[in-house]
Amino acid sequence: MFKKKRLFTAAVLALSVVACNKTDSPKPPVEEQLLNRLPRKVIYQEQYINGEEENYATGASFQYDTVHHVIRCFAEDTSSTGTNTYRTLLAEYTYNKDGYLVRYDEIAEDGTTETSILSRQSDNRLKYITNLDRYPTQNDTAYFQYENVNGQTRLNLTRPGSAWQSADVSFYYNNDSILVKTEYNQEQHTTNYTYNGKKMMSMQHNGFDAAINLGYTSGLPDRAADSLMRVFLGPDYYLQPLRVFYPFTLIYEDDMVTVSATDPYHPTSLQVSPGLSETPGGITYNIKYSYDGLNRLTKVEMEYPGKHTGSYRFLY
Repeated sequence: MFKKKRLFTAAVLALSVVACNKTDSPKPPVEEQLLNRLPRKVIYQEQYINGEEENYATGASFQYDTVHHVIRCFAEDTSSTGTNTYRTLLAEYTYNKDGYLVRYDEIAEDGTTETSILSRQSDNRLKYITNLDRYPTQNDTAYFQYENVNGQTRLNLTRPGSAWQSADVSFYYNNDSILVKTEYNQEQHTTNYTYNGKKMMSMQHNGFDAAINLGYTSGLPDRAADSLMRVFLGPDYYLQPLRVFYPFTLIYEDDMVTVSATDPYHPTSLQVSPGLSETPGGITYNIKYSYDGLNRLTKVEMEYPGKHTGSYRFLY
């Protein structure tokens, strides 16, 4: 369930769960007074219009342990009225006393555990991440170095001895911690991002057909931050290398791009190029959001017109 997939068409939880104002942006461990804004359970359903694939439904529950600085994710049924069992552990996030993610454990169906250690410097900047891509046969320990380049923060990622083409990558962030460019130093390729304010409008990779375009017509008010991503990933949640550990995405592509389903600006259309979607002509998704009287997200609906629909229900 928590394996990274490119698009929500795979049966994974790719969802927007909480929308808080700036003053409600909690650090892990989550403050007790904010727990009622975080989902206790999520139900995901997917239906295929032409019967091309089997309809699918699954559930997951969450425990926010404020004592041990841990978030635990469990497999659950799809009932909206039953009590959570908290029996089958899927994943566990562990944080240091400052709220920064320092360990991620993912439990497979056969009971084996894949662990990633996030080693940090005294100022909580990343030093290295073990098992970053979570492929046991690959050398995928990633080392990090921070630099200031022309007023921007450049985060250099290297994987010594790795067979990955993207073993040497530089991410550029502006003063608002927004990713503005990614350089793949071995391939001499770049990915560029355009924004309207803080809203990502497009992403374009110059090495192959990888592009997305987003539209915003929901009419919903913008939020100050992606609060749930901050809860799960910690204060440096904006770093692309960390987002491999975030389960709630509309689209995720390794060292290139993430479109979070908890995006505070509520994108309503997502166009994905043929090369990225692996679909001739590309794909355009339509996205809708619903909130309750406490301004908590209760449902996200995503549609690939004429093909299938997916919906996410959030129980508090």
